Amino acid sequence: MQSLPTCFSWLRGRLPVLALLTCLLVVPVAQAQTSRHGGIEIGAKGVKATVLEVTPGKEGLNSKQLFSKTANTTLSALKDGKFREDAIDETGEEVEKFFKLMQADFKVPAKNIYVVASSGLPKPPNREAFVKVIKEKTGKDLRTIDADTEVMLTIMGVVRPELRATSLLADIGSGNTKGGYLEQGTPGAEPRLVAFSVPLGTVTFTAQVKKAGGDKFVETAVRLRGTALEKPIADAVAKNPGLAKRDRVYLSGGMVWAMVTLLKPETVEESFVSLTTDDIENFHKLVTKDPAAFPKVALDKVKDEKVRSQAGKDVARVRDTYTPENLVAGSEILRALSSTLQLKGKQVFFPRFGYVAWIQAYVEEQTAPGTGETKKPPPKDPEKVPLPVEKPPVSPGVIVSPPIVYAPSCYGRTIYYYSGPSCTVYPSGSYYVPSCYTPCRRGFRLFRR
Repeated sequence: MQSLPTCFSWLRGRLPVLALLTCLLVVPVAQAQTSRHGGIEIGAKGVKATVLEVTPGKEGLNSKQLFSKTANTTLSALKDGKFREDAIDETGEEVEKFFKLMQADFKVPAKNIYVVASSGLPKPPNREAFVKVIKEKTGKDLRTIDADTEVMLTIMGVVRPELRATSLLADIGSGNTKGGYLEQGTPGAEPRLVAFSVPLGTVTFTAQVKKAGGDKFVETAVRLRGTALEKPIADAVAKNPGLAKRDRVYLSGGMVWAMVTLLKPETVEESFVSLTTDDIENFHKLVTKDPAAFPKVALDKVKDEKVRSQAGKDVARVRDTYTPENLVAGSEILRALSSTLQLKGKQVFFPRFGYVAWIQAYVEEQTAPGTGETKKPPPKDPEKVPLPVEKPPVSPGVIVSPPIVYAPSCYGRTIYYYSGPSCTVYPSGSYYVPSCYTPCRRGFRLFRR
């Protein structure tokens, strides 16, 4: 169990995504006009690109997704424990394509494009060679986030503030499976992230099953589920029972998208798709019926022609992204989560746009920065950084001193929060970020570089 300050101590370099997203929002709001931003995330299975348009509004920032696409790569297929040279070149080329496309087609300034490696990306001995290629292709330093940070970002982007106290998020990636929830301690205390992580995802579990079972893939996947997947998650639940006690569960990740696409094609336009444990078992039956072939999807039950067309495109994307063996392995990961997190009878949802939550989260949470720009300061030792916590109930207009926290000097001018129906004015010298559960008008931006 980690405190939120610990999870976000990477603002000065350890875990850079929040720092990137902080910088991401400085330009558009400082200029008080619409601006565009891009994120390129490199995972074990592919390269994911997203373009957002950000516009200041009455209640803060409004974001609109303009582009999202994933390019499949073979970077996770290691040779002798290292990245293959051809895979490094292939991935570098895909990153460069997205980087140039964002600038040419969507007019995203290069400084507003961020290249990030996900927690599931392997870290072989020749990783630096890959980092060097990304630098050569884009001029950007490749940043990496860890599993806990991915969980935190996804929670912030997917789960509404008023539901976070009763919600759990689990994410199935290509290289790992992870999840967690926010736990509020004593009144006034900072929320803590309670998380778990298993170093097996769709691709890595597929590789393990192949290595252990030869031709008997389905049988081997079932056998390994208990020791490789269920046991480490069950151990995490034993240590933190709250992981199995949340009433509302969000299942995110590519394999959940594949399951929903194949089982419920009619929901292709729904942002949140309701799921049950029966859906997970039905998905397992579907992909193991003929494990050597891609499963058939009943698109004819989708009556709306437009929806049916979009569903057909998603089915094709699943086919291009996952092998039949990947689908079998992913179904076993889902079954492991279902049993260990005790999903039966709970409210379970698939957030369709969870894959861009790491960008969306802080677009929605952060507010206007102060005007002007400052040069990036030289690296310093990590410093304590405040995090969103529940704001105690107070009357509008009352000035409340926040907890004693410290902010790096490079963050520039202090901020104020304007009083409103659900907000409090914080005095000069405050670097505290309240978590407002209903929209409010906020003042100057907290972070400025």
